[in-house]
Amino acid sequence: MRVTSDFGAFFDEPSYRLFKNQLFNYRLRRARVAPLLRHARRPILDIGCGISPMASVDPRTVLADSSLAAMRVMYGDGYRATVVDIGNLGFGSNSFSTIVCSEVLEHIPDDRKALAELRRVLQPGGELIITVPLHRHYWHLDDELAGHRRRYDLGLLLSELRTQGFEIISSSKVGSVFERYLTVAAVVAFMKVGASGTRIGGTALRAVSLANLLLARFLELAAALSPQALVSIQLIHCRKVVTPVHVTGGASQGRAHGVMVG
Repeated sequence: MRVTSDFGAFFDEPSYRLFKNQLFNYRLRRARVAPLLRHARRPILDIGCGISPMASVDPRTVLADSSLAAMRVMYGDGYRATVVDIGNLGFGSNSFSTIVCSEVLEHIPDDRKALAELRRVLQPGGELIITVPLHRHYWHLDDELAGHRRRYDLGLLLSELRTQGFEIISSSKVGSVFERYLTVAAVVAFMKVGASGTRIGGTALRAVSLANLLLARFLELAAALSPQALVSIQLIHCRKVVTPVHVTGGASQGRAHGVMVG
């Protein structure tokens, strides 16, 4: 049985957003993606980010997600934000120099079509930065709660990216067994207290922020020392190959109907 939860109901709760974006899991991923974005070519698309983007506010950065509620919140925070379907993006071909897709593909029924569509909107030589959860043996309650459809086999995913027309620049470890079970514990705790449990005062929030920062740094070290079989999250940095290749997935070459927020 699939467990579901409407996290969108909490998006308008400022304390929930602050709390969520202090958590070690988000800090860990953003710390690993940030160096790649620092000197990335613009424009940048941060796809499927919800209320936890990898990219910073910038006039040449666009956030895109299927959640209108999330994009309204991010527009209010100063981002350019739009509502889209990742399998049929509302952008012209060759629109972006860099795309970030962090913890998104595992939610998508047809992830091959999504990759084909991401390639379509990337400029020739443009770069795709993705993070995904690894290994079926790590499947747990939080995967169900988050609406995951899969955890990835790294070798198969790298092969699919090459088939889709991407050259792998680098592949690096982000999470470990420690991250995996700490994340499960955090989700279970959230299920018990709900958004009300995130309404804490400034001093307590600063303490939580520091604890999560230290934990994220420990988890980064743990991932670096982990064997690949125990890695829970992988970061893959790749480039759109200019030479035409056969692309699977049947992504549309036309324009879809993305709704720009604001």
